[in-house]
Amino acid sequence: IMTNSLTEVTAAIDLLAKKPKTFGWQEFTDSGNSCVGRLDVLETQQEVDDYAEHHSLVLRAMPKGSELHKELNKAVAGVLCKNWIVYDTLVKMTARILQGIDTLDELKMYAQFTELVQEKMREKGIKEISSMEELFA
Repeated sequence: IMTNSLTEVTAAIDLLAKKPKTFGWQEFTDSGNSCVGRLDVLETQQEVDDYAEHHSLVLRAMPKGSELHKELNKAVAGVLCKNWIVYDTLVKMTARILQGIDTLDELKMYAQFTELVQEKMREKGIKEISSMEELFA
């Protein structure tokens, strides 16, 4: 992620809460997917260290019971059709999303691009895409 700045991490979590449908939350659960990988199979010490750093940043930026925690929990639960998300699970998923992002601006651009793709899919009545050309041709 970004830096070790709690301000930046807090802003990133706030963005995740405001635009939860732009992130594939299910893909960042413990089981992961072929692109994200499984949380229980971190292969190198660097992967372990990187995940641990992000996990710690998220814990510090979003304490359990904080307004930010409640806001993100409600948003992600809505996306995943759940009543709530267990705090530890929410922290893990959030850390994994932020682990793949270098800056807050990059996260914002990702969200904007995802919103554009989702809008084009709705316009064209497409549920799944195999290439961007389908949307922008």
